[in-house]
Amino acid sequence: MSDSDDELQRLIETRELVEERRRGPTVDRDVWIAVSRRVFSPGDRQPCYVCGKFKSITQAHHVIPLTSQYDRGFRYPDQEYVWLCPNHHTMAHLYIPTGERSRTVPTIRARSETTSALNEDLTEDEFNRMMELMRRSMKSPA
Repeated sequence: MSDSDDELQRLIETRELVEERRRGPTVDRDVWIAVSRRVFSPGDRQPCYVCGKFKSITQAHHVIPLTSQYDRGFRYPDQEYVWLCPNHHTMAHLYIPTGERSRTVPTIRARSETTSALNEDLTEDEFNRMMELMRRSMKSPA
């Protein structure tokens, strides 16, 4: 089998898994997320990835939120994370859509208005870091 055949097979299996999960009970989703959180071990706090401050109160943020991972067909959790201060953690979840409900037209419009207002509160460097984090959150399952 060639690399392209392997990649095609992986994509087919991922799509089938996503469809199976959409039809299945939500408890499976909740269990997958709970177990993923339980095995997550971020280590010592670091300063905020976006602003570089508030080491004592930063929170570990999965680059790809666990709900998104499950919905996008990840078999195993991607535990890549960054430390974010509470403000930037909240902002990250506004910038990064998670789940099907967050992709409805009214929700997208509301999120766009909110993030536009938040952009004014970010320096150019902070905005670039937030956009980099958003780009990294779009990674496909391996």
